[in-house]
Amino acid sequence: MGHLRHFPGIPGEFPVRGLFSVLLEWFNQLDQSFLSVYREEIRYHGLQPNIAIRIDAGPITVPACISSGRGIELYESFLQYLWCIGYSAHVFFREGFMNPKLEGRFRGVLDVENQFMQKAERVFQMALEMRNSFSPLEFDQLPNPIEHDPIDKEYVEKANAIYAAAGSFIILHEFAHHYLGHLQVEANNEQSKLDELAADNYALDVIKQSMGTDQRRDVTHVLGVSTALIAVMILDSELDGGSRHPRPDVRLANAVEALGIDDDSQWAALCMGLYLWAKTHPHEIMVPRTIESFKDMFYIILRQMQTHRVDP
Repeated sequence: MGHLRHFPGIPGEFPVRGLFSVLLEWFNQLDQSFLSVYREEIRYHGLQPNIAIRIDAGPITVPACISSGRGIELYESFLQYLWCIGYSAHVFFREGFMNPKLEGRFRGVLDVENQFMQKAERVFQMALEMRNSFSPLEFDQLPNPIEHDPIDKEYVEKANAIYAAAGSFIILHEFAHHYLGHLQVEANNEQSKLDELAADNYALDVIKQSMGTDQRRDVTHVLGVSTALIAVMILDSELDGGSRHPRPDVRLANAVEALGIDDDSQWAALCMGLYLWAKTHPHEIMVPRTIESFKDMFYIILRQMQTHRVDP
């Protein structure tokens, strides 16, 4: 009962099915004091011990939920979308910006002719198609966790790790709803938004407690949290969050502030995530020619995005 167990007998529809065990392994390596709380929630408070993967090849809807049987359910279609966003953002960042910058050839424009960038663009466009109609078989022709060209191995493996960290954040968020008693009362819309932020903050606290012993893993935690929230944000063209969720830009800003990011290259990667939102919902984003840091750039872009937001 001490660990999450892969929900038995579910093959899945998407290549991401090959990463369910990787996701649960990442989760099981979170802070040990949290895992004790998790076990107690199962033993004494009715949380089901297994994580269910809801198989659905239809358009993506929500990332996860607590079922009527009080079990955490992840939606496979969203997980595939999440992997695609993590892969695309990382490749765009490394091949479009960081590698050219380190090699002294970055001129302020992403190199879209780069073969890795072209593949990442196709993966990203496939992720966007998941909002509507698509065939799961189309993913077999793109870099994916099950089959990929050896030349893509490094980026696929990094995307797999980011996915596992992002999925763990989502599980933590859902667990928090159960642990904090949010399911015991019918909340109005405003309370629901507060509950969502409380669940985010609980998940962030656990992740911070899990950091500090492995720098590479810590970076992946940060990229995982930001990828999960950016993936949700990309689905929200007006950044309004709907009637029962906070604005996604508020959730993202809350998360990066809570994580206390001090590495400017991580802020640069976060900027790439914002770029994906602007790319999806064509809005002109103006960036000054000179900036003090990518942290400054992140907040400059975020403020411009907020000018396009529709408030209720």
